[in-house]
Amino acid sequence: MSDLKQMKMISPVFSRNDMDFKRKIKQSVMPTKGGSCRSTMSEASETGSLSHRLRHAQSILTALENLRKREELCDVVLKISETEIKAHRVILAAVSPYFNVMFTGDLAESKKNVVELNNLDASAVSIVVEFAYVAQANITTENVESLLTVASFLQVQCLVEKCCRFLDRKLQPSNCLGIRRFALMNGCFTLGKTAYQYAMRHFIQTTQLEEFLQCSLEEVLELLSEDALYVRHEEEVYEAAVRWLRYNPGERSEKIPMLVEIIRFPLMAWEFLVTRVVDDGFITSNSCTSHLFEEARTFHLNPDPSNNEVRYASRLRPRKLYGQAEWIYVVGGETSPGRQTIKSVTKINPSSSMWVEVCPMQTPRRGLGVAILDGILYAIGGSDGIAALNEVESYDPSLDSWATTTSMIEHRSSLGVCILDGFLYALGGYNGQTTLNSVEKFNPLTREWSMVTAMNTRRSMLGVASLNGRLYAVGGYDGISDLSSVECFISQPDIWQQVASMKTPRSMVGVAVLNRRLFVVGGCNKHSLESVETYNPDTDSWTIVASMKQPRSGVGTCVVDGLLYVVGGSNGMDYLNSIEVFHSQTERWTSANFTIARRRFGCCS
Repeated sequence: MSDLKQMKMISPVFSRNDMDFKRKIKQSVMPTKGGSCRSTMSEASETGSLSHRLRHAQSILTALENLRKREELCDVVLKISETEIKAHRVILAAVSPYFNVMFTGDLAESKKNVVELNNLDASAVSIVVEFAYVAQANITTENVESLLTVASFLQVQCLVEKCCRFLDRKLQPSNCLGIRRFALMNGCFTLGKTAYQYAMRHFIQTTQLEEFLQCSLEEVLELLSEDALYVRHEEEVYEAAVRWLRYNPGERSEKIPMLVEIIRFPLMAWEFLVTRVVDDGFITSNSCTSHLFEEARTFHLNPDPSNNEVRYASRLRPRKLYGQAEWIYVVGGETSPGRQTIKSVTKINPSSSMWVEVCPMQTPRRGLGVAILDGILYAIGGSDGIAALNEVESYDPSLDSWATTTSMIEHRSSLGVCILDGFLYALGGYNGQTTLNSVEKFNPLTREWSMVTAMNTRRSMLGVASLNGRLYAVGGYDGISDLSSVECFISQPDIWQQVASMKTPRSMVGVAVLNRRLFVVGGCNKHSLESVETYNPDTDSWTIVASMKQPRSGVGTCVVDGLLYVVGGSNGMDYLNSIEVFHSQTERWTSANFTIARRRFGCCS
């Protein structure tokens, strides 16, 4: 007799308590006298509620997990080398399309009690199986790669997404290219795109690290060809290419012709081309590259692409983010009345005339220096209204939060801050006792400050900018008088050189780079100034250009989309809440409004 027939012939035997329970169940579904079934309908309504269904599903999963742990009713064994994992087919099939096809189709495994999963990581398979029952997984830095590989192979998409989110949060300049490569290998294209965008956004830092230096030629060509690299000028792309080539010159020298084709030599400063490209000889010694230098020379002789035989060359197309930014950040500063030092931070979108208050700094600061390096905004030094500071904070726009980072070696208020070759430089300032000429630089990789050669002149309330691979310290106050002198720093060989002085002494001055010129705006020389002058490094000379509409000292300056923005400041009587915009093509100033009147704040884009 079959087992099925035996089951039909056997009558269930109930104990007294069982009979009472059965009778209660029967009574609970009997209609009321009026023929309705109110209690049943109420229970049905409750059963249909989302919260009830979730509780029911959770109880089912918990019961199934307990069965798995006790190895009860398990009907399949997953075998990986010497490891055996017992499970229930229906659970695996419900979570994994891979197992669904295996167990419900005509595959041989559908009839086997033991399924071999060769070449998979046993511990990762165990986590995937547990995830199928409890919808949770302990993802760590140590197991995420093997877990993502196995989850992707078994098509457990929700676990794949969890692993991708974990890796997304772990993105750093040191691993973004490797994560991108790994993501694409496993079909995680969203993570791959995110990691690639991270690499482009943190291009300077990423291309200084081992992972980039070990990339294949194809990967380097792809990255360096992108229009959306976060670089201020083409020289930074060139230096990344040279670093990669010099990492293994024996094998990579033959790849120079392919790599330099994507470098936009005509867009580099002429001085850089001569001193860093031609004189170095590493690239130009290859006969296949001579035409590129000639192309650049032709362009510099006649920079109008419409009159150039190479007008359609991709090397003449500026990258989208040369010196450009979407937001202007206005950080801290001093308000009136009472010269109150503030910690608020405002970001301004010039294209939409929109401003937004973001997370304030941890410490109120005025006379601080700010700069954006690899997408992170640094607020450096300044004064809290009582004493000069050496503390440094960093702001991550993606998290809208500030974090404390390594303090400077010296306390500095009214300092100058700038970026050069991937380092943050802090120049001069006032330490509470004397005006400084010392200079220190911050390495974002090691998070350490180190001293470099001091300036020739003590300067506080100075303007600072980087141009053509050099750092310029402009004007300021030496403790006795306002300065017209200017000096520039050359990192190799770590020296300062005097250049032509401005036509007007200026402290509390604004400095920015536009069209490969230094623009020096406003400032103070016994009284606030409205005058503006520009410096041409090729001729080592200054030129007066159109003045602003009103005097401004203690201003903020930055360049966005080819326009020079001058924010706030003081006219000598009042703190200003206006912005002036310089249009270089017409040499005209236009005006816009700002939120809070302030001066001596940090400003960058």
